[in-house]
Amino acid sequence: MQDTVNNTLAEHGKVMVIKAAKDHGIELVPGMAQLVEQSEKTHSIILPSEMNKLQGAFNLLKQYQEEETTRIYNRAYAHFFLNDFIITMQKLIPKYFGMLHVSRVDTQGQKASTDYIQIPVGYDAAGNTRTEKGYIGSITAPCWEGAIIDISPASLAIKAKMKFEKQVNAFLEEVETTIKSSSIVKGESVSVAVTRNGLIASPIKAKLNSKIVLSPDVDRIVNNLVIPSLRDKVKRSILFTGDFGTGKTETAIKVGLEGQRRYDRTFFYLENANTLGNLIPYIKNYQPCLVFCEDVDQISSGDRDSTMNTLLNQIDGNELKNVDCTFVFTTNNHDKIHPAMRRPGRIDQVVHFDYCTTESIAKIFELYAEGWEGAADVDYMKAAEACPPKLQGAMIAEIARQAMKYSEHLHGKVVSTDRFLDAISSMKHHIEFMRDDQKVDHSAENLLAHVLYKSMKKAFPQIDTGVSINEFTGSPYADLQG
Repeated sequence: MQDTVNNTLAEHGKVMVIKAAKDHGIELVPGMAQLVEQSEKTHSIILPSEMNKLQGAFNLLKQYQEEETTRIYNRAYAHFFLNDFIITMQKLIPKYFGMLHVSRVDTQGQKASTDYIQIPVGYDAAGNTRTEKGYIGSITAPCWEGAIIDISPASLAIKAKMKFEKQVNAFLEEVETTIKSSSIVKGESVSVAVTRNGLIASPIKAKLNSKIVLSPDVDRIVNNLVIPSLRDKVKRSILFTGDFGTGKTETAIKVGLEGQRRYDRTFFYLENANTLGNLIPYIKNYQPCLVFCEDVDQISSGDRDSTMNTLLNQIDGNELKNVDCTFVFTTNNHDKIHPAMRRPGRIDQVVHFDYCTTESIAKIFELYAEGWEGAADVDYMKAAEACPPKLQGAMIAEIARQAMKYSEHLHGKVVSTDRFLDAISSMKHHIEFMRDDQKVDHSAENLLAHVLYKSMKKAFPQIDTGVSINEFTGSPYADLQG
């Protein structure tokens, strides 16, 4: 209603000015060729020297009409975590508007949607994840004559009169400045989750496993080369290879935590390799950083299709040009990684984690027995030599835990060499069981179905593997897996 009144008055004023100019034989120039200024100190109107008062009045009305016109100002805060955007809005809404004034309509005049989302921000004194509630929806800004603000994840739209353009732009700019200067993600250790509205970071309390024993070669590479190199402001990719349970993950976490502690790197932990492509555009805003991505073969094996090409271009393309980021990838199947992923720029260094040596097995046993009665009398080398060959550190740790369990429950909490030998004997069949190949049905019927399935999958990549075969009830191929 107020806008209608304002427009009516402005139009009526223009009609009167135009009539007066015509009566005096003065030609008015439409538009705002020259700006008429108002002096707040003297309560006067300042006109350019060559402008008469009728022309000034005409331009003033034009200015007033335009200032009362509403427009929508849009700003996207792309590639910032939702945590930072939501927390920034929680800070700035009270600063600018005093309180949260919920609007019934959005900037398009439609019924506004309102929602509250919980954002992880850290840990409380008890070690539990602490969250803060953020508002998503439309609000009004009384200080801007009821302007409407749509708050969406990582973007804002503001419908306000043009006379508030300077204030609106200042607010939009301060949002971005605050996100950058007061980030709760940058410099922290976080895991990353993908949502339809962007990325959410959850703080992690990763602890170093003091019982991980690496081979002397790997230990030297990690502690003397990999970790110190994190001071360099470059992009680098390191691949940790080796069988499962050889210490790759624990070592990668150690590298990430040391990068955060020593060099203030943001440590991103990606348990799901498919998250990597989503994270890469964010890295520039959160550098220096270290990205730990497990099982990279999941996204870099098979045929070189458009998805893989996109990832490869991201890793050594413009998005990461001159960016300070170290990638640590792990894989149990380095032979599955596509050749295009192996060249420098995509993989710069490979560290191989091998099976435990007799000496490292003895050291792990000794670490687990530390503090137990009888630990000083255990012949750790004898126990280590009794182990089957080619064992991972994870398996050695399980044997040690079994030995401690037997000592606690069956032998009065006294550890001995025999307890380790007992544990080794109890695990031998389990080790063999893990190493045995799965029996595969090589019948002609099964082989034909497998070939057919693979052919269909290659010809029609979009085919739903959960529906294509298994929904044929009663089919002899119902249990066939790709």
